[in-house]
Amino acid sequence: MSDYKNLLESDEYWITSIQTQLFESIDDYINKKKLTKTAFAKEIGVSKGYVTQVLNGDFDHKISTFVRFIRAVGKVPELNLLDFDDYINDKQNQWEQQQVDKEEKFQITELTESNNIVNSLLIIENRFNKEKISDLNISYKIEYS
Repeated sequence: MSDYKNLLESDEYWITSIQTQLFESIDDYINKKKLTKTAFAKEIGVSKGYVTQVLNGDFDHKISTFVRFIRAVGKVPELNLLDFDDYINDKQNQWEQQQVDKEEKFQITELTESNNIVNSLLIIENRFNKEKISDLNISYKIEYS
């Protein structure tokens, strides 16, 4: 977690995160509206080169320009300032919960697969009487943990 914390302490991480969100929003908008970069640039009053620059991640300009791009794609910029230690703790807790959820899902899958096998064997047992099953030398063992 210390590497992750160090990453979060870097300005570059947060700048890249904002640039990525901006890129994804613009790219989604352009694709949904089937616009060219030139048409999008004209729509918001900037040059095509500037749109290309933003889409290439070369964007560290005025907040007003950022807001213009965000509003142009039908989004609302929302800024949340969080305490750094609280943020780290929340991320750690989320990661730990994801691990628990994955383990529970795995256990449920195992249980479901076990139940499917047992149910299949019980169906076979109901179709044939016990003598026929014992004649076939089929056996099964149910284990619960």
